[in-house]
Amino acid sequence: MAEYSDKKVNAKQNEIEIGDLVWYEPPKTKIMNKQEPLRVLSPFKVVQMKGSMIKARSEEDNTVICRNSSCFKLVKNEKGDQNGSKKVNLKDTDNKRTSIPNEIDKKEIEPLRRSSRVSKPVERFQAGTI
Repeated sequence: MAEYSDKKVNAKQNEIEIGDLVWYEPPKTKIMNKQEPLRVLSPFKVVQMKGSMIKARSEEDNTVICRNSSCFKLVKNEKGDQNGSKKVNLKDTDNKRTSIPNEIDKKEIEPLRRSSRVSKPVERFQAGTI
């Protein structure tokens, strides 16, 4: 029964473990101002877990936050994760552009078609009609 309900709501296993570095994203209802960042800019270290509840401690000012796991995101390393999978460095991908497919280059570029309609001047703007 639990497997059916988990499949229905697209539940997935939590990847966060004790000792991992995480970003804290407050719920959307907690953000009072559009100028505030969506995430707290300093990473947190997971101290304790109980089910989906995570207790994390800030590395800067040692504040402790206890929230649901949906409020935390794993910090992705440039070198690779604990599983050995390579993570993408966002700084490298920002300035790269994808190339245009060669199919577009092969096609002949036709000039734009212009309208052949001849417009008449507006009667009220013609001189001497008053």
